[in-house]
Amino acid sequence: RAVIQDIKDFLPATLELIIFAGFLMIAIGIPMGVVAAKYKNSVIDHILRFLALFGVAMPSFVWGIVLMLIFSYWLDIFPISGRVDEDLEFWEVITGFMFIDSILASRFDVLLDFLKHIFLPSLALSMSGIGQSANIVRSNMVETYKKDYIKLAKIFNFNSFKVAFIYAL
Repeated sequence: RAVIQDIKDFLPATLELIIFAGFLMIAIGIPMGVVAAKYKNSVIDHILRFLALFGVAMPSFVWGIVLMLIFSYWLDIFPISGRVDEDLEFWEVITGFMFIDSILASRFDVLLDFLKHIFLPSLALSMSGIGQSANIVRSNMVETYKKDYIKLAKIFNFNSFKVAFIYAL
């Protein structure tokens, strides 16, 4: 079998995994850093910083095993393997990307099943990035909260969500 055929077969799944892991890293890491900075030196900050450190310190393959044990084996929420359930009979390959193909074919049952299948591997892959981005966002926002315009916004009693996500971030 030619190597180019393997690349054509497996590259879309790999790229989907990387893209979803990057999305989770941003979607979880940035809010985590914002909350940690907003409640600097509080119990919430210490818990979030510990979780960030724990995310960075533990390798992705260990996260994968732990997440599979908890959410697939014990709680039976997410599937363990595959891109979609074999019972769905989805073979309309247009681009090779399951996310795009299921939307183009208007098969939202396949899309939902695909998202259930890709969530745990993406989360395991993104855990170190979540911790790193949370730490970076926290440290930058702690410095930003010392700026005069942020102090002025707090004096004028602006909404704390608006101050954190629009002015400070």
